[in-house]
Amino acid sequence: KNGNINKNSPKEYIGLDRLEARTQIVKNLKERNLLEKIENIKNVVPYGDRSNSIIEPLLTEQWFANAKFLSKKAIKVVKDKKTTFFPSNWS
Repeated sequence: KNGNINKNSPKEYIGLDRLEARTQIVKNLKERNLLEKIENIKNVVPYGDRSNSIIEPLLTEQWFANAKFLSKKAIKVVKDKKTTFFPSNWS
């Protein structure tokens, strides 16, 4: 979260600033002849309003609910009059 490479990365990059790590990764790939090419791609990079720092995406664990499955039981209890809505015109 502070812009440094975390423990999920190869040991040689852990703790490096993200920009420093990118440079080091490219260098290592070149040394091992594993880099095919580098392309300059124009894209919009977001910057913080106050800090003027690059805003990096933060990947987090995601979860999803099967809404169709969940809705079937909810619809059934409403139709079976096992639940009540107030006001009644919301049911």
